[in-house]
Amino acid sequence: MELSKKLEEYLSPTKGIIGVSISKTINIVLERMNEVINSVWTYEINILPCNIEDNDLTFRFPVRLNNNKEIPDISKGSSAIKEIIDFAFKIVAMEFLDMLDYPLILDESFSTFDAVHRRRAYEYVEELSRERFKQVFLISHFMESYGRHNNADVIILDNSNVNYTGEFNNVIKIEYK
Repeated sequence: MELSKKLEEYLSPTKGIIGVSISKTINIVLERMNEVINSVWTYEINILPCNIEDNDLTFRFPVRLNNNKEIPDISKGSSAIKEIIDFAFKIVAMEFLDMLDYPLILDESFSTFDAVHRRRAYEYVEELSRERFKQVFLISHFMESYGRHNNADVIILDNSNVNYTGEFNNVIKIEYK
């Protein structure tokens, strides 16, 4: 009985070797996510480690804004906060999984951001495309997003409601039947 109790404590997902390993990994991921977030955002946003309640990890991650206001969980944040956290998670997951040769796909990203944060996010994506990711697929209705990439291949499926004066569809041929 004593041996099984010690083994249970040693392998505990909250206090034992498994818990230590999980906590360290979560903290490394959160640290990198916070770096990504704060490269884009104009005020400090930090995702905090999840809590342990009743000897179980809650997987509810509090968010601290400007080092004073705390949101109890990511899911309770504004749509823009959730979107920047999702963006950071995508980047960090691809880094940790060594998927930098895979395309970074951003579909209507940053639509909930104000103009300043949207511009900063696109600048960060440009930096990522130069330094980290070999390909970025940017799907957007905002000219400020796709119009800023001078070396991009622009693809327009239906130009009846698009105000774009540059070249497009040079790399594909679209036929309607």
